Amino acid sequence: MTSPYIEINNLVIQYPMCSRKIEFNQYVKIEENEFVIIKGRSGAGKSTLLSTLKGIIPQYIPCIVEGNIIIDKINVLENFDSSLRSKIVYIFQNPYSQLVCPYVKEDLVFTMENLKFSFNEMANNFKKFAHIFDLLDLLERKTPHLSGGECQKLILASALMANPKILLLDEPTAFLDAKARVNFYEYLAKIKALKKYTIIMIDHNISESKFLADKLISFSSSEKTCSSEKEYEFENIKRELKTSKDSYSLEVLDVSFAYNNKVLLENINFKADGNKIISILGENGCGKSTFLKLLGGILQYKKGNISIINNKNGNEQIKIHKGQYYKHIGMIFQNPETHFLFDTIEQEITYELNQFKKDKNYNESNESNESNESNKSDGENKYLNKIIELFFGANFDYKRSPYLLSEGEKRRLTILQTILSNKGILLYDEPSFGQDQLSRELISRLLLLLKELNKLQIIVTHDRDFAECISDDIYILEDKKLNKIK
Repeated sequence: MTSPYIEINNLVIQYPMCSRKIEFNQYVKIEENEFVIIKGRSGAGKSTLLSTLKGIIPQYIPCIVEGNIIIDKINVLENFDSSLRSKIVYIFQNPYSQLVCPYVKEDLVFTMENLKFSFNEMANNFKKFAHIFDLLDLLERKTPHLSGGECQKLILASALMANPKILLLDEPTAFLDAKARVNFYEYLAKIKALKKYTIIMIDHNISESKFLADKLISFSSSEKTCSSEKEYEFENIKRELKTSKDSYSLEVLDVSFAYNNKVLLENINFKADGNKIISILGENGCGKSTFLKLLGGILQYKKGNISIINNKNGNEQIKIHKGQYYKHIGMIFQNPETHFLFDTIEQEITYELNQFKKDKNYNESNESNESNESNKSDGENKYLNKIIELFFGANFDYKRSPYLLSEGEKRRLTILQTILSNKGILLYDEPSFGQDQLSRELISRLLLLLKELNKLQIIVTHDRDFAECISDDIYILEDKKLNKIK
């Protein structure tokens, strides 16, 4: 009887300086060229499992690891040699973290160059995979100018060009629109049919991808759910933040924008006001993130006008100067790591809480006099712990680095940071990516609560179901135009 190609047995992983253990109390065997899909709660440890299969843990992240992982008869926890390393390619959940070169064509060949492929091999693979992934028109594009979906396609193509035996995919469709997801799964079906790759994929879109799976593995977690059971904590947040007396109006008139003479947006007109939740849909690369950055004052438009009005106490109207946008607009970027400033999660959250207290709309009754300073500190710590539990579950170690969180947890942390900043306008770039269903429900509930607090919220997303559940208005960006569909 032949041995399985991959065996995973009773794995226990503990990160340094962290009390929480990730336990995978199963025996799993994977045959060569099988397609395995792993599902489970956001933050349960799925990405950690892939990192261990690749040898990142404990080779580069010095975790304490118990159990066994056997790949092609090699115990990777004892002997992860270079020959095995070259057989395994890991596509991280966040494609931006894997970009190396300034141009697409350079990034495509980077891995092959490092593995010392011959010129003919590189040329053949370059032509083949650039065509398959529709990258031919992007070869001269600068990688920082790629959309999330374009970036993911580039990373995937580069990985397959290295001729791996094992392909580890960590939510590869998280940055893709619905149409692109379907195309990607169809391509994976073709790859599977070649019987050249053992593929292990983490995915939350199980209803769409399960037809690919030879095996479906559930990664369970002992953490409790944090939706209806934590309903009272939403009310705590509401009382702490306090409903704003101010409201905002935002108007876009005939705005156009181009990257390197390529027009993305043309004569866009858009208006939002009050406490609405507005979602903007559209395919990868259509300009959704660009439009959000224009609203936030990060990018400069060449034509048209964007105006933001603060309706003070519902009567006095004050136009916000672009240099003051940061005081009124909170923005969640597509890449969560662009938000992080500090070494620990606690520092990230505490910083936003302290900024929140400086805001003149902060509830002055919460600002105790000096004689009650110690009681105030105890109350703040209790409140901080409740917020962390709501977002991340009980017994969460908030002394950890934010960079050690899963991508779903990083996204929830950035949402929490932005909420605590207490800005009147909130802009979200893909707030639900990397989330399981329960976490999406949590985020939906929070956005609806912020609506009650009189916040104006604008979302760009590929998640149409998410948008339908919470939005007052829905727009679609296509053919350089923004059109209302709801």
